[in-house]
Amino acid sequence: MPIALADQNEQDLNILKLSDQFDFISFGLLIIDRKKFDQAQIYYNYLIPQMPDDNADITICYDALGYILSETHQYSSSLQWYEKSLVIKKKLFDPNDLHIVSRHNSIASLLLTNNDYNRALESYEKAFQILQRKYGDDHPRLAEYYNNMAMVRKNQQQYREALNLYNKALSIYEKT
Repeated sequence: MPIALADQNEQDLNILKLSDQFDFISFGLLIIDRKKFDQAQIYYNYLIPQMPDDNADITICYDALGYILSETHQYSSSLQWYEKSLVIKKKLFDPNDLHIVSRHNSIASLLLTNNDYNRALESYEKAFQILQRKYGDDHPRLAEYYNNMAMVRKNQQQYREALNLYNKALSIYEKT
């Protein structure tokens, strides 16, 4: 059954075909994809109270709100949603799951934006450690995190440590 989405200010209609079972979370992601952040925030704030607190779907909602608030430069509120998501993901997923890595990365990026370098580094290191356990020492994803941690060290004016981390990233990039 097709569902028509229209913004009152737009003349065109965008048709989204959904299966018989409506996916409320994907609908919210579609609103985000259209950069309708205010509408998406209202939608997720409506959806969350209707969901159980301990399932993976609610973490998607929390992550979506974190993303929306980050995109609208409401970093401290964004951080709260990402941290709330991380708490649940740690309960639901294996400790080495990439969902946890992704959330640590989002948190670290927000902390870096707010010049909270120590906590940003801590979050990047947690993500790095999970990836290292999962993939070994020479995986390209590790190079990304060496680079991220180097950027934090550079911002802390710890140039030797930053250079060391940049060199580790380069070494991995050269191998792949």
